[in-house]
Amino acid sequence: MSCPSPERWEAVLLGEATEAERAQLFAHAQTCPACAPHAALFEALRSATPASSAAITRRALASARQGAATRQVDVRWHRWGLAVAVAAAALVTLVVLPPSTVTARGGGPSDWKKHVDAQLRPARAPTEAVAAHERVSSDVSWVVWYRNSETNRPLFVLAYLVDARGELHWIVPHYARAGVEPAPALLPVTHGARLLDSAVQPEDLAPGPAQLFTVVSPTPGAVLTFEKERALAENPLGLLPDAVVWHVGVELSPAAVPSTPRPENP
Repeated sequence: MSCPSPERWEAVLLGEATEAERAQLFAHAQTCPACAPHAALFEALRSATPASSAAITRRALASARQGAATRQVDVRWHRWGLAVAVAAAALVTLVVLPPSTVTARGGGPSDWKKHVDAQLRPARAPTEAVAAHERVSSDVSWVVWYRNSETNRPLFVLAYLVDARGELHWIVPHYARAGVEPAPALLPVTHGARLLDSAVQPEDLAPGPAQLFTVVSPTPGAVLTFEKERALAENPLGLLPDAVVWHVGVELSPAAVPSTPRPENP
């Protein structure tokens, strides 16, 4: 089965799909990394009031349709990505408010931060964290290593590199198609350390000092917002104040220069 269209996933979110259609899509999502986040979002939305979930998603779709008409993007997938972002952000509000009656596991609104860890690491040796000022070849592919045991709310991840020219290079979510803003990336729940499915090798990295950022938040961050607010990209809490950020500075060497040796995988 090929990947379902955005319209078919919208029908699931809105409760308009039949049981057979929903079962078919979810069976596909179990073996498709590209579609798994859609199924995870549906499960998260289903924990809220069904009528509220449908209303939230309908408003998100209407807003996305209007916005997509004025931008140079793939309209169908931009609409889906924005719907995911707005609906999930609204769901977070439904889950944590009012604080006097509904709280996250452990009794505090920020306790989810105790249950998550995420770092950018070289794909060739992802078992070891990158050390501060470590020399890394500019032709290395990067992957997100993470742990996430938070089950009370969906969490979203952003991971990017800022090179010596101040250019942003996206790892998660990454640009699969030029000019098409990637949709927010959900951080799957795990029972141990995992790697996100895709490794990305940034293009045209400037050698020299570089900053690695991994940002996790219950609020989905928009790639274009980070690109427009470039000065805040190195201070992600200015854009996502409810986030937790992992940051390390490294030294990117030209591709011909060997990287600092790293331990072999056991």
